[in-house]
Amino acid sequence: MAARRWLAAHGPSYARLDPVYLGDDLYSRQPTCQAVRAVDGHFLFVCKPSSHPTLEEYMTGIELPELTKRVKHGRQRFTHTYRWLCDVPLRDGADAMTVNWLMIEIRNPAGAVTYRNSFVTDLPVDRDNRRRTGGLRPGALEDRERKLQHFENQGL
Repeated sequence: MAARRWLAAHGPSYARLDPVYLGDDLYSRQPTCQAVRAVDGHFLFVCKPSSHPTLEEYMTGIELPELTKRVKHGRQRFTHTYRWLCDVPLRDGADAMTVNWLMIEIRNPAGAVTYRNSFVTDLPVDRDNRRRTGGLRPGALEDRERKLQHFENQGL
């Protein structure tokens, strides 16, 4: 409720910055996602499988699109694997909002998983997002955060 109150009070003034609101699994519920969209914002919220059974059921038995990249960090090479599914219902019911689901898994050079998390977003997600502005690409969220910080530092 506090996040929705904050969005109602302050969201319109940040809309011109085209913000992406980040949050943990607590925020990945339809009322909060709708509140973000109502103030012309975007969202990227963590989405735990255990708290989103409708999403998990929807993805059962589907071969998900996948993109795997080798990424160098210092002297080591890690493997980043991305999976996604677009236009899935966030919850059960006829009034369910559709979102784009994505997952990232990072493996160290030995092949052990060092990070895995899934998210829901209203931003476009696919293999070619790096070519589009406004979609999710490596560094896109960091770029948006730097832009917001720049405006806040100038008192805007």
